[in-house]
Parts: sequence; C-alpha cells; structure tokens
Amino acid sequence: MFGIKRSLEDALFSDYIRGRDGWKCQVCGRQFDKDNGQSRKLLDCAHCFERRFQGSIQTRWEPDNAASMCKKCHFIGPDSMDHNVHEKREWFKKRLGVRKYNLLEYKAMNPGKFQKPDKVSIKLWLKVMIKGQEEADRGHIFGAH
Repeated sequence: MFGIKRSLEDALFSDYIRGRDGWKCQVCGRQFDKDNGQSRKLLDCAHCFERRFQGSIQTRWEPDNAASMCKKCHFIGPDSMDHNVHEKREWFKKRLGVRKYNLLEYKAMNPGKFQKPDKVSIKLWLKVMIKGQEEADRGHIFGAH
C-alpha cells in the first residue's frame, strides 16, 4: 500500500482498531468474522490523516485517527473514502466531534510540537489493549483477577 513499510506496531494497531470497532466496517456496517483469517485482508484500519501524511508519526497509532473500513468503503471505486479525502475528513469529524477532530488535525499538521512516540511503549500498550479486548470477548472483566 503506497510503498509504506508496515511495522509490528502497525499490525498490532490494526488488530486493536478492528477489535475496538467490533470487526465491523464503520461506514457501511458490514460485519466480519475475526476468526476468519481472510477478514484481516478485507477489513482495513483506515486513517483520517494517512500514514503517508507529513505529520503521521504523531497520529499513526492514535486511536481517534483510525476506523475499521471494508476495502470497498476504504479504497475501491470513485465513492471510496480514500478517493474523497474531504468527505473522509468530514466523516471522521462527525464521528469524533469537532473538538477531538480539531486536536487530531492539529497534531497531524504540527509534527514538531510533539515528542515522537516511543515504539516500545506503543507496542506494550497495544498488546495490553488487545488482551483486554480478547478477555472481554470471552466474558472476563478487563483488569479483574
């Protein structure tokens, strides 16, 4: 995809976003089976401010900057979100609310004003969040012993 190298953090983040969104396209509502390996290929982790964007290091693993979208809604066809960047940003603004969206946009547009993310911390945080999702799926309360 666009020649961008996908790291372990990217893969974990994608799994986290899909889980957070219930393995469902947030645009059209199509449901995917998390236990079907094919679902990972059909349900994308779409970014409002794309990974190729200049300030992406600040927003790359920001949960507010991502939503699960099926390939059709994300990439395929003239009506897909990535072919209509303005529409995609408006969709995220509606999803997040103006205040959260404006903060996200500020972070994306001003990369020098924030400390670069620590990949080790991001990886650990994502693993904890994914474990919490898995425990919740099994009916366990996250954080309870």
